[in-house]
Amino acid sequence: MNFKSILFATFLTGAIGGAYLDHMTPVPVPMDEKDAKIKRYEKILAQALGEVPAHVFSTPVTVTAYSARAEETNSEPWYTADMTLSRVGILAVSRDILDELGIEYGDTVILGEYGTFKVHDTMNKRFHRRVDILMGNKKAAELFGIKKKIKLTWFSKGEYL
Repeated sequence: MNFKSILFATFLTGAIGGAYLDHMTPVPVPMDEKDAKIKRYEKILAQALGEVPAHVFSTPVTVTAYSARAEETNSEPWYTADMTLSRVGILAVSRDILDELGIEYGDTVILGEYGTFKVHDTMNKRFHRRVDILMGNKKAAELFGIKKKIKLTWFSKGEYL
């Protein structure tokens, strides 16, 4: 464990004696819980510093855009597949991405140079290895066009996250 890890873990656990609440009152924490928390923060810090391999996955996808219209979605275009209200920037993914790659509704993914998105919707069965960004209107979706071989990146669930 290096100095940065010790400093970071000490800061996050509220020093040696206990953790801090919002009002900065020390609260005793059982040692085994504290040790587990420190170990977790050490792993996160080590990943950030590049000391251990991160559980990061990526795959190339085709990126398109859509608007919340019945012609492009279903009879209820203002609700996504997970019943979230539609809003600009929501990501719909093809069913193979949900079924085979372990991505779930609510997951945050990185979509190449386009930024981060939350997965809330599913595309029609006919699409494979494809994602769809919800735009404000049909014209914006058409202007976005079709982008091929864009890197979709996501993090595994488990001890690191």
